[in-house]
Amino acid sequence: MKKMYFTLMGLAVSVLCWVAVVPPAVASEGCRHAKQLYDQAMDHSDNLEKIRLLEKSADFCPEFKTYFTLGKVLEKEKRYEEARMAYKDAQLTTDEERLQANALIMIGGSYEAQKAMQPAIRHYRLAQMLHENPNVEAHLQELVLSLAGGFVPQDEIARALTERGFFVQSTASPKIDLYINFDLGSHSLSKHDAQQQAGALGRALMDENLKGRHVHIVGHTDSQGDASYNMSLSMKRAESVKRFLIEQFPSLTSHLSLTTQGKGETCLLISPETTERHYAANRRVEVMVQ
Repeated sequence: MKKMYFTLMGLAVSVLCWVAVVPPAVASEGCRHAKQLYDQAMDHSDNLEKIRLLEKSADFCPEFKTYFTLGKVLEKEKRYEEARMAYKDAQLTTDEERLQANALIMIGGSYEAQKAMQPAIRHYRLAQMLHENPNVEAHLQELVLSLAGGFVPQDEIARALTERGFFVQSTASPKIDLYINFDLGSHSLSKHDAQQQAGALGRALMDENLKGRHVHIVGHTDSQGDASYNMSLSMKRAESVKRFLIEQFPSLTSHLSLTTQGKGETCLLISPETTERHYAANRRVEVMVQ
């Protein structure tokens, strides 16, 4: 996984190089001074001095490559939150979706470096929405497979559903995939681990930041079996989760609104499915805030 992570980071860095060699227009005095500061930063070996110079450069002339480089240096210093803000600022300087996508890749990578896989996946997916790349898609599938069937704690669910994320697009809904394990062909929430995961979801949904929001629960199956049967089963499973939440957390319905949907096998995360791990990764409940 580490090797793929560095491959993705290399992809984003290559875009930075592309930006740097674009012939510049006639620059203002501020931008000329900003370039001098940027060049000084690149010649400096001390990361803290690089950060200072890059921040000054961005103040004089906000450019994609300046914020992008600043984010990389901040990451080296493990100042991940500040790095994400720099990558977000980089997005705001350009309308080119390819560049915005690469800033999102770096944001996802910063989360992954902190072992925060859900927000990492979220930002990689946003990058794919802007500009598809097979390396990013391969890494996404690797991450999804590594998380399939795993328990997601309450605080991580709440974070995924309440954090707007470091992206420009305001239409992206906060969401998370949960593996609420049902028995084969069943929609009954009778298994202990299924109830445990649904319980963590319920506690997360009581977060004050979700008060008054609309939460949509979507059931998904793998592609085994009849498609129409899977569509019906996924809807029943989403309804079972909603019913469990209302029964176990009676005040939830006055805190927010809940709706359900079944999508069967129409939105596979892993395709084609060739192993049991692939099937397991696709059997999930998606929770999104709208």
